Amino acid sequence: MRKIINLFLCCLFFLTNNAFAEKYNLIILTTEFVAESKFKKLVEVAKESPVQVDYRYVENLDAEKEFLTRADFVILDAPRSEDQTKVDSLVHVELAAARAPIIQINRFDMVQPLQYRNISAEHAHALHKYYVSGMDNNRKNMLEYIGCYLSGGNVDQVEKPRPLPEKGIYHPAAQDGVFTSLEEYLVWWESRGESWQGRPVIAMETTSSYISDAQTAHLDAVIQAIEDNQGLPVVFYPGVGSIT
Repeated sequence: MRKIINLFLCCLFFLTNNAFAEKYNLIILTTEFVAESKFKKLVEVAKESPVQVDYRYVENLDAEKEFLTRADFVILDAPRSEDQTKVDSLVHVELAAARAPIIQINRFDMVQPLQYRNISAEHAHALHKYYVSGMDNNRKNMLEYIGCYLSGGNVDQVEKPRPLPEKGIYHPAAQDGVFTSLEEYLVWWESRGESWQGRPVIAMETTSSYISDAQTAHLDAVIQAIEDNQGLPVVFYPGVGSIT
């Protein structure tokens, strides 16, 4: 019962915040190496959250960086060492003066994939998991977590991150986007009203990062073209072993 009450209070705050006050400001800083698609997804998901998302490429920042002073939360997306250097060189002074919580996600850095300040390790690691897992459900829950954290709510009531499976088959029409076995995928595909049997099977290997980062336009186009030509698309990313 206590959990239900806490969740109700957290949701009530979100509704009140959306109706009567400005949303919290989440600012994401990144470099031109990082594709824009996942940020557009975050902006879209944020429309139904207590958080407003604004993303900027540091190469395009002018001398006026006052917008950083309005941030309630900052995420630095700097996957490579050169991205980290570029972000630091262009906004070091402003970030050093910021009082808002800051997490820096260095996805390709095996030694230090996460850095943070003005926030505890527990919360920083939780938000890191949401961010790198991608997919709309994790984006939505990450924004709810940030809103709940900033409001002093109980973040334990927010759904935990759901990482992509180690290996899977992707289809844009599926609710969760990814299937963990060929059998599961074929059952779902037939549930849409057509049999896959007798169709030419066209398989395409990809990487999970395209899916987690919402860079799926080319995958979606291939899948649609295969289905339009009466084929069965199997767009997969492999794990250590066979996906079947």
